[in-house]
Amino acid sequence: MPNLILQATLGTLKDFDTDLSQDTVILKWYECNRKILHKATVNGRNIVIKRLEENQPLHQEDVLYKDDDLIIWVEIEASDCIVLKPNNLSDMAKVCYEIGNKHIPLFMENNELLLPYENPIFIWLEEAGFKPFKERRILDHALRNTLTTEHHHHEH
Repeated sequence: MPNLILQATLGTLKDFDTDLSQDTVILKWYECNRKILHKATVNGRNIVIKRLEENQPLHQEDVLYKDDDLIIWVEIEASDCIVLKPNNLSDMAKVCYEIGNKHIPLFMENNELLLPYENPIFIWLEEAGFKPFKERRILDHALRNTLTTEHHHHEH
């Protein structure tokens, strides 16, 4: 079977008939923003994801392909994360400012902040008085800023 070239999401899994044969492409959280990805699905189909929509990351259960028999959707692999539950709005603002200043990707799920696990950041958060904990989670729905890393320059 030749490579399937997938260029847009078609919706989410809940929008489709789940009686169809299903296949998934497993992505790491940092692959969700890539414009071009060459991957194999769980069932061994070679696919190329060429995203035409800039700044539209892939999300958990995004459907990439559908025909009369098959549906292919995204599964984001769980990874080690730092989880924070700020006590109040002031703590939330402080931690978001500091993490943003370090250019670390930040995700939000319910009232928790999640970021990819790095031991020095974990220790820094502990020393700053926050109570981080480590957990395996799916990093989806990154908080976005108005600047892209290509155009973001300032003195530290």
